[in-house]
Amino acid sequence: MKKARKGFTLVELLIVIGIIGLLGSMAMIGGSEANNIATANKILEEMRVIGGAMNLFYADNRKTIDSNSSFAATDIKTGIAAYMKSTDGIDTQTAGSEVVGKYNISIDSTTNQWWLSYKLPEANTKVALILANKAASEGLRNAAVDAESTPAATEGSNPTNNLYVATAQTVYMRVR
Repeated sequence: MKKARKGFTLVELLIVIGIIGLLGSMAMIGGSEANNIATANKILEEMRVIGGAMNLFYADNRKTIDSNSSFAATDIKTGIAAYMKSTDGIDTQTAGSEVVGKYNISIDSTTNQWWLSYKLPEANTKVALILANKAASEGLRNAAVDAESTPAATEGSNPTNNLYVATAQTVYMRVR
């Protein structure tokens, strides 16, 4: 009579360890992609919150802002502090010299448009691609909304916010 075997053979253990390692590596790959998506969503959500605060500030101070030709981005940052918990992550550098990892408010003096931007670190190319895809889909959605919205004479040339990603890994949103 053969004696009953107790335990696993070495081959069986190696196969189980290999399968667990393979599943673990697949989970790690999926986890890093989820982190990139979460980072992109966080940036967009914070831009929407800051943009909303900028719109509220403009709505409450429209007459003062429109009559003051020397109105600056620093005035906006100071003004939106009443609508937000903290403005520590916001900067007011001149356009083109945005600080990496901070939201930048700028005013286009020729068109009097307010812009909010966020410059990604160079290492975040995957996040930039995710933002570019989201921006493209939002741009298409905005184009559809623009076609159905009220005439441009009542709301300006483009009543909706447009979001897009520039080649230098910077996300832009026109607020006003």
